[in-house]
Amino acid sequence: MGRGRWWRGDLHMHTIHSDGDWTIPELISTARQTGLEFIFITDHNTSSHHAEIDRLSKSLKQPLVMRGEEITTYGGHTNAWGLSSGSWIDFRAHPGDAARMSQIVAEAHRAGAVISINHPFALCGGCSWSYEAAVRDFDAIEVWNGSWDAQDELALKMWDQILQNGGRMTAIASSDSHRSANPIGQPTTHVIAQTLSQALLLKSIQQGHVYLTANAAGPVVTFEAEFVTGKPQTRLTVGDEIHLNAPETMRFLVATEAVRPGDTVSLISNGKVLRTFPVKAGDQPQEIEIKCQQDSYFRLEIRDKTKTVLALTNPIYIKIK
Repeated sequence: MGRGRWWRGDLHMHTIHSDGDWTIPELISTARQTGLEFIFITDHNTSSHHAEIDRLSKSLKQPLVMRGEEITTYGGHTNAWGLSSGSWIDFRAHPGDAARMSQIVAEAHRAGAVISINHPFALCGGCSWSYEAAVRDFDAIEVWNGSWDAQDELALKMWDQILQNGGRMTAIASSDSHRSANPIGQPTTHVIAQTLSQALLLKSIQQGHVYLTANAAGPVVTFEAEFVTGKPQTRLTVGDEIHLNAPETMRFLVATEAVRPGDTVSLISNGKVLRTFPVKAGDQPQEIEIKCQQDSYFRLEIRDKTKTVLALTNPIYIKIK
């Protein structure tokens, strides 16, 4: 049985249940029109939206609409995805109190939720991340919030430093939409799963089987790895970990669709850009062979002529015994 397919979603949005202008029916309709197949509604510090989601979901096939909470403090925000109906995570924490934030993460995990750091460098009051020592406890980090900007560059740098230090944290992208002027699905998080279910989506997010694009339409990215010689030609993909007994050459395969002339792809490993090359639309992947001599991660960035990010992948990991 295969891994399934890539599902398009948005993990962070707000309604009239907190500080948004959207109603839940409006979000559902807009998600469907936008091409999103799942959404998490994450109103601030409340569970009042859960009952309405439950009621509307009974007659709904797509999009899959799921419950969340943006746990909003004066020292940074986090999203808990997959809460049971009516459950609420206590948001009270003083800025910089990492021990308290670790307790919040543990409470979310006990509730069966997956939890992310949100927009760690956002300029809004209370949005900047102040719980540095609690970072290791999180499942994910929102490196892309709304239209790509300088704050997202800082979040991307923060995430890459976590990877360089040996941490495993999944990069995600979200619109953080509060109203139609801030469209949902811009950006979009793509998650691989056998079927469209909350349990499978959350498991894949935890495992890093995720890539990110500027909108639901793309760019479409395929990033895989295979052994060059002497091994079964099973291709591994974003989020997978490859175990090698000794240093070995691996072949990385990159394919892109819905790209434009002037867009470029960069292969990044251990904080360094290894290769940058023009995108090539079509079915035939571009191949890059790399001698893997140490524990490493490999991820892709696609940028346009202005260096604005159009797509990001989570890493493929290499471990050498």
